[in-house]
Amino acid sequence: MQLWQLVNRLRGRVSLSDFRGLIDALLNEGIELSTDDLLFLGQRVQGRLGGWVPPVALCSFLARLIASREAMRVLDPMAGSGWLAMGVASNAGAARLTAVSDWQDAAWLTERFPMPRLSLVQDDPGDAGYDAVIAFPPVFGHREERRSPSGQRITDDPGLLQLLDMAERITEDGVIAWVTSPKFSFETRKTSVRQSLGQYGLHLTGLIQMPSGMLAPATPMALEIALVERQQRKGLYVASLPEGDEQQAELVDRLRKREEGPEPTQGRVVDPALFAGIQALEAAERARRIASRAGLRAVDASDVIEAVHRPRRRRDGFEHVDTRENAVYLPQMARTPATTERDDLPDRLQSYLQLIVRPEIAHPAYVAGLLNTPLGHAIRSAASVGATIGRITEDSLRRTMLYLPPLPVQQMAVEALHRLKTLRGEIDQLEFTLWERPTDVSKVADRLGRINREDAEERFEDWIETLPFPLASVLRAYHTQDRTAKDKYARLLHFFEAAAAFYATVHLSALRQNDEVWKELQETLSRLVDPSRGLDWSRPTFGLWQNVNSACSKLARTMLNGSQEQKEQVQSLYAVADERPLELITSKVAVRLFQDANNCRNRWTGHGGAANEAEAHRRLSEIEQLLAEYRAETGTSFGGIEALVTETMTKHPGPVFRCEARRAMGSHPQFERLLVELQLPPNTGQLCLHHIGHSLALDLLPMVRMREIEQPACFFYNRLQQGTAHFVSYHYGDAEWDDTSGEIDGLIAELSDKPSGIAPSEDNGNG
Repeated sequence: MQLWQLVNRLRGRVSLSDFRGLIDALLNEGIELSTDDLLFLGQRVQGRLGGWVPPVALCSFLARLIASREAMRVLDPMAGSGWLAMGVASNAGAARLTAVSDWQDAAWLTERFPMPRLSLVQDDPGDAGYDAVIAFPPVFGHREERRSPSGQRITDDPGLLQLLDMAERITEDGVIAWVTSPKFSFETRKTSVRQSLGQYGLHLTGLIQMPSGMLAPATPMALEIALVERQQRKGLYVASLPEGDEQQAELVDRLRKREEGPEPTQGRVVDPALFAGIQALEAAERARRIASRAGLRAVDASDVIEAVHRPRRRRDGFEHVDTRENAVYLPQMARTPATTERDDLPDRLQSYLQLIVRPEIAHPAYVAGLLNTPLGHAIRSAASVGATIGRITEDSLRRTMLYLPPLPVQQMAVEALHRLKTLRGEIDQLEFTLWERPTDVSKVADRLGRINREDAEERFEDWIETLPFPLASVLRAYHTQDRTAKDKYARLLHFFEAAAAFYATVHLSALRQNDEVWKELQETLSRLVDPSRGLDWSRPTFGLWQNVNSACSKLARTMLNGSQEQKEQVQSLYAVADERPLELITSKVAVRLFQDANNCRNRWTGHGGAANEAEAHRRLSEIEQLLAEYRAETGTSFGGIEALVTETMTKHPGPVFRCEARRAMGSHPQFERLLVELQLPPNTGQLCLHHIGHSLALDLLPMVRMREIEQPACFFYNRLQQGTAHFVSYHYGDAEWDDTSGEIDGLIAELSDKPSGIAPSEDNGNG
């Protein structure tokens, strides 16, 4: 970030369109630029360079791959602007790299930053004997045609066609590392390069996925590194490209040994004919973890499913499948609900499977319901095949595991669900009656009382226990400690302020991990958070948190509703496995409720004057209505997210970090202890959010803190004065806590940094 801030300050003297001028200006400032610095700058301005700049992680991985194979001669036959060759050559040890390019930018780069082991040539010498070939060619070009040595026609992207020419240029134990689109791994056309490798004596031995967002801002797309060799190896080695040095080193070592890692993204050896993508492997592991927590047994889907039928396509449309007993209708894409009734499917839906389940193993209604839960969504993702939008096929589904309780338990669950459906119908009818015949309200109330036998307070307490402790603890104080209407509505105002601060902290923690996303957000926040309008990071108010949450939610929703690559990128930033937790944390309803609660606060504390008993009850009724809406929005599982405080952590090969953590959910301070395995180390002693079943967690910024004061208590950042950050608790009496570590100072400086050319707007804000 410091380098980019310096670039911002130079913008008045040099244009980002003049990359060479920018580099010279930095050098004139006395800045020593490493190859990684050049790649970082190139990525940030690559829209002005006419080509994609490879991320540092790609260059360092290829350099490690080359070093692990003790390669001495390396070729980049499509070097373009020279970025990949330069990034690899700077870290490839003793290897000598020849880069073929006639681009002027490549010549300028290699002259300005000479490397003794990198040679740039304009004309490809056509020689052989290379231990490794690397390339980051343009992807998604118009198909071209050529003939194989046997005369067979091959049509594909020009960048891929050139891969075939490398067959004669690598040594017998050489390797080709070629960046491709995700489509390459799933290509089934007989005339494609993927299916023609064998004609050239080549074999696809590995696929390393570059996660979505790694190539931002050029594209949010997830590309892949195809590893091609002369030697045929057992299975296809697949993994996801990590960014950390240690994680890369361990992955390269496992790749060399063909060993699997603890997590699917850390390496798996799979049957290439059955490979459905890294995401499918991750989803299968996630389903296993969720099922393990629920105590469910694994059953092969092929044992549960007796037959599969599909709609028949006609010239004038399609023909639905015939209805059959024990049928489950499963849409092949997206999250359209599974059902046992064909007529419940959307009218226009043509892509679905009719699954006939074996009644001695599974109840069809239970299977349909299961497939609509978070566990079921993981199962469906595990059975999805495809480069961008996955599609469930019969073969992939039969290879998937289902997780079921014993058949009698399934039957009991189905009966309970049927009773719930009946109750919903009765309640809907009562609501209809109430509006049709308001004078019958006493009859409606009497009938509702008979339906609603369960104690309302008990249900409310149960809901509180599903929330993260920072929120649940405030509601517990409202529910059990506060006695007067005034105390209760004041506590609920604190609850909504705490919730807005909590949500905003989650968003900031996630979105600041990506430079381009963070830059966009900073520009928005610089217009919203302005001390002249009473919104100041050094003294955050309800209005500030509400505005920040609204802006962050909008940005995250835009990504979530964008392309598949953008959806995967935002899920990665928030460390969630699917969109369900994001739908909760970015909810428009929550944004509106926080705004309404803030308006209540402004009316009642700023202009409302002292409240008598009647006014206090009126205010309580108004804000309790907002609480009821929030309760309806969050449901009973908080999107499958749990708050954790990790206490100890041990590192294991992979690397995998085995964390002993306290589960900070619900209002009781005696937290459940559990063991969680994560791919990246969390900050011990601080809050993080974990999507149940996922192998990643999101560390929260230190604006919400857990402290031990006789018992665990939660504190929210309240103000910054003379270098001391003051925190307040909304549930633990009037307790405050002061932090002099300087963490908040640095964070506030980053949040207050205004990108060049951004001026405050006149948007209205409240405190």
